[in-house]
Amino acid sequence: MSITSGTPRMIENKLHRIREGFERRRDAINKINFTYKRLQDMLPVLMKRLGPPVSHALARQHREDRAINERLWRIALEHGQPPGPCICEEGGALIEEVHHADRATRPSGRASAIIHSLMQVRIFLIRTWARLISELHIDDHPEFRKEAIALQQREADQHRELVTLGLAMEDAVHRQAGDRLMA
Repeated sequence: MSITSGTPRMIENKLHRIREGFERRRDAINKINFTYKRLQDMLPVLMKRLGPPVSHALARQHREDRAINERLWRIALEHGQPPGPCICEEGGALIEEVHHADRATRPSGRASAIIHSLMQVRIFLIRTWARLISELHIDDHPEFRKEAIALQQREADQHRELVTLGLAMEDAVHRQAGDRLMA
């Protein structure tokens, strides 16, 4: 059934649903782009302030964020929905939490606090990718949907890397505390 078949009311309803879907996709694309842009600004600063292995992980995340956002731009542009300017309150607040973890935490706990704050940013991005994917119907946007799913999986890999790093850091702290008790 085409968009022009049916009664005028049916056509109006179809057009309304198409516009709403377009706006929801645009909102998700803009929020994802906003958050990646803020991460691109913040991660290099954090890399300089933290030592290995955290700085190495953040360098990998920085490169991956750039690649993911470039692919988002490419596929969104190909489908007529390039990212536009926006203010993403939730993404911005989560980035501020990372900044706060960097500035307000004692040096001994800074890396762990930053990792945990970044995990929250990654969860937000995974959820926002999911919202975008839910608006990309397989019949209407198969290539865009496939690419968005692949990019969401890459984002999930970034989150897993942070979880693994955070657990390794906690294990090291516990081992050191145990060694002190045994000494």
